[in-house]
Amino acid sequence: MHFRPKPLGSLLILIGVFLALDLTALMVDIGLSRQIERDAVAINIAGRQRMLSQKLSKASLMLEQGGDTSTHALGEIREASVLFDQTLRAFAVGGRTLGVDGRPVNLQRLDAPLDRQSIEQALLLWTPLNQRIRQLLAAADIADTTSAIDPLLVINTRKTALAQDDALLAEMNRLTLSLEQSALNKSQRMRDFQSLILLLAMANALVILRLVLAHLNHNQLNLAMLTRVTDNIDSSVFVTSANGSIINCNRTATTLYRCDKATLVGQKIARLFIDHEATQGVRLDGSTFDASQVTHAVDINGSEHRIVTVHDISPHKEKEATLSRLAYHDPLTQLPNRLLIRDRLEQEIHRSHRYGLRFTLMFIDLDGFKAINDQLGHDAGDLLLQEVAQRMQACSREADTLGRFAGDEFVAIYTGLVEEDQASRLAQQLIKTIAGIATISGRPIEVGASIGVAIYPRHGTSSEALMKAADSAMYAAKAAGRNRYTEALAPAELEIAL
Repeated sequence: MHFRPKPLGSLLILIGVFLALDLTALMVDIGLSRQIERDAVAINIAGRQRMLSQKLSKASLMLEQGGDTSTHALGEIREASVLFDQTLRAFAVGGRTLGVDGRPVNLQRLDAPLDRQSIEQALLLWTPLNQRIRQLLAAADIADTTSAIDPLLVINTRKTALAQDDALLAEMNRLTLSLEQSALNKSQRMRDFQSLILLLAMANALVILRLVLAHLNHNQLNLAMLTRVTDNIDSSVFVTSANGSIINCNRTATTLYRCDKATLVGQKIARLFIDHEATQGVRLDGSTFDASQVTHAVDINGSEHRIVTVHDISPHKEKEATLSRLAYHDPLTQLPNRLLIRDRLEQEIHRSHRYGLRFTLMFIDLDGFKAINDQLGHDAGDLLLQEVAQRMQACSREADTLGRFAGDEFVAIYTGLVEEDQASRLAQQLIKTIAGIATISGRPIEVGASIGVAIYPRHGTSSEALMKAADSAMYAAKAAGRNRYTEALAPAELEIAL
């Protein structure tokens, strides 16, 4: 004997499935947000490794040259080497290091094959350099002054640092790019999963309606019963005639469209959407929302009707926008992060190459930030970074890109700034603007900026070449006394200088 399942039991099961899908979507949102935040931390820290590698090379050169900057150079070598080593080993085995904001963070061991390859190669390159640096620092701890350190030890450290710099830089770049691609892939997979859950939830709502209608037809009931059932469904449901005129709708539909049932009945269902694809719902007052619509033909008491289910997916779109912002923007300053900066730089290079244009890239590093962070605390440091971001944005145009690259380092892409005097004026304006910050939380501070300027295509035609040129120019500005700007050397001059 064949037993037909009871409609009420089937309805309860389907409603349970609907709730389960909704809960799953919520958990996916939470999981994706946390994963993007973890990935963003790892990407920023990997990018900082690149900066630390270059800092060691520049500082070793400054130490060898001697003079007033040698004590500062030795301090930079000490600080950069400890942080680079700590972070590299945290990537290798998992562990604790400092984030780009100076706060402790826990890094997970990187197990992806490409990540492991970059980490292991970087460890091989780092070990001999780290040994040289340890010997240098041990000698410095004994010596009364930097000039008393064995010159041969300084020269050997500088030679090893310069010899390993390009290779270390390449491995850190590969690691950063690998982490960025992995983050993008994971985000896309999670978004695809979210979309699938939304579609399943909509399909489930239609199945519920089909079951109700089958039950109504079986018992020769009418639309009044259908209304009572659909009023308890958390989706906007419309019953239309074959020509699309609305015959009935549930309470959720009146809430979504912000009007009573009498106003909706008699309207054409197409009137409720802006476009033929029904991706944008429009209310009678003119306001709009992101929509998803499913239509199913049914037979009610021998007449052809259509059941139209409409979902407001604006919250889903807003979540996507939030997740995208997490992935591509710095949470502290809301500026583009290194991932978006790199993408914008590639786009600008492509556009400039295609149309024969030029643009300016600037690396901006704050002078005195570490002292402020140490003396006034991380909260004051965060407020300073936010204030700097706001002030620099006021000096930028809508077409320009200003982003936070890592820690207290910012990057700016200025379209149309192609002449030295234009870039010079803007760099001076930025320095003056940042130096104008006199207090944070009511406490006096002294802050400045060292800026490196590179112009496409004079100083490079690839993103890597331009970033290296601007970065080197920034360190030259610091070495020259800080709170100033330096234009990059042309590629041939840069090779000779190094």
